[in-house]
Amino acid sequence: MRANSIDSNYRLVQGNYSEADARALAFQAQVRDNDVGRGFTDGPWKDTIVGRMRYFEGDGSVNFYGYPLAVRARMDEIRARPRAKRGESENVEQSKHASSKRARKNVRLRCQSIQADRLLTLTYRENMQDIERCKADFDSFRRAMRCAGVWHYVAVPERQTRGAWHVHVAVHGRLVYNLVRGIWRRIVGRDELGRPNGNVDVRNPKTGGKWKRHALAAYIAKYITKDVDDHELNKKRYWTSKGIVVPEPVTYFSLDTTDMHTVIVDAMKAAMEVCPAHEIQAYVSDGGRYFFVGASPSP
Repeated sequence: MRANSIDSNYRLVQGNYSEADARALAFQAQVRDNDVGRGFTDGPWKDTIVGRMRYFEGDGSVNFYGYPLAVRARMDEIRARPRAKRGESENVEQSKHASSKRARKNVRLRCQSIQADRLLTLTYRENMQDIERCKADFDSFRRAMRCAGVWHYVAVPERQTRGAWHVHVAVHGRLVYNLVRGIWRRIVGRDELGRPNGNVDVRNPKTGGKWKRHALAAYIAKYITKDVDDHELNKKRYWTSKGIVVPEPVTYFSLDTTDMHTVIVDAMKAAMEVCPAHEIQAYVSDGGRYFFVGASPSP
């Protein structure tokens, strides 16, 4: 099974049903061995596992994910603690990582909610390193696009190795690309030689065609990293149109079990009812304590 990694802490699950089953079983055994190593040897290893799902009505996409209830309780306890103001945490690196993780999740969910299947990349010819100008230019762009018609978007700015900024914009459906390029070029102007000072690329860099929706959501989310300056920590790392409705997750089971791998495989089976196995995206965290399975029907 092919999939793009959402987070470096996640391990990619590859292959078909049988390999997913074997991998899940190995992870579950590893967790049990780790618990025994820490001295938890009274009785069988057991935890309450919660399975949740999000269903996207627009195109029938579905996300399954699950985790032990003890992990969720720990997360809720941490969230309930008093928080420092943004950017003032003593553990800045941890704050950056948490902020990046939240932003990536929000970007993925919003991309799925608008059924994003095309990616625009707004570029500059010059080595434009001013993020404030980039924000202002994109603001002018999205206003002009809104005047041209109703549209939803999820946008993520990316800083290239040379320091220049460009903006990735996920959208749904085919646009009039000559109009899109004309709007962007009018905003960025021309260079000293009279050439357009920017362009709009509209291609899937891997296939040249239309994106699969889970793949696009993961692709654009990867540009949100924790590699930001301290003064940028408080600033939003992505921009979206208003009115995007993200479906709430629904708990579809809660049970005491020693068998996390069976839960994962059941989610895989359900996902394979939505799309072929090779189009499913699946992730299992280190130790097998968390899993994610996403599936989108073919357009």
